[in-house]
Amino acid sequence: MAAPSEIAFVIHTERFAESVAFYRDALGLDLVEEWHEGGHGAVLRLSGSALLELIELAAASGHGAVALGLEVDDVDACYDRLVGAGAQVKAPPVDAFGKRGFGTTDPNGVPVNIYTTAR
Repeated sequence: MAAPSEIAFVIHTERFAESVAFYRDALGLDLVEEWHEGGHGAVLRLSGSALLELIELAAASGHGAVALGLEVDDVDACYDRLVGAGAQVKAPPVDAFGKRGFGTTDPNGVPVNIYTTAR
């Protein structure tokens, strides 16, 4: 399996507009994408293949503040590899929002979303 082609640091925020302004305007990150359907979110480029993804969540959502997203070439092969290694995956890969992916957690409980862009 090839190494991930992209890494995204995911921050869940209750203050979406202020967070976008902080990272875009104050820190100078490039806004790559923003959406308002199915919730609010934005993707900002850190450098090279590193991205910052902001997701607006309600205070009672139960999600942690930080997660990790990894784009891989073959999400199904990555899923099979993690299942074979005994990793705690949430469900098999599904297609949503133009991507195919699944979720797992690292040994510290940090959520990791693994995906590939749908072809």
